[in-house]
Amino acid sequence: QPRNEPSSCMIVLDHKLFHRLSWRSCREDRVPSWDELLQPSAEQRVDTALYELGVPLSASDEEIRRAYHQLLLQHHPDLFQAAPAATRERSRKMTLKIRSAYDTAIGRRDSPMGAH
Repeated sequence: QPRNEPSSCMIVLDHKLFHRLSWRSCREDRVPSWDELLQPSAEQRVDTALYELGVPLSASDEEIRRAYHQLLLQHHPDLFQAAPAATRERSRKMTLKIRSAYDTAIGRRDSPMGAH
């Protein structure tokens, strides 16, 4: 009996890892390695970056830039200079995450595979 029904591929994983399994690999009776599961593809990195910036997958570069600047205006560490150290550190980490997401999202059109 061919193993192409989704029920034959049910694997319980952390929700972040689950989407990295492809039904194709299940249909081929191939179990992905942990390295494959833990390393997102370039496409998945771009999708995650766009999600973090709060823009749709079809967003233009201008929409991405606008969302990036809006998020920086909300989370930039300079806005929290008088805040407690924990709040400043959280703001700094959020700013780094926003910048990384922006670099990944903008870089998707600069290279053929979407990686930056």
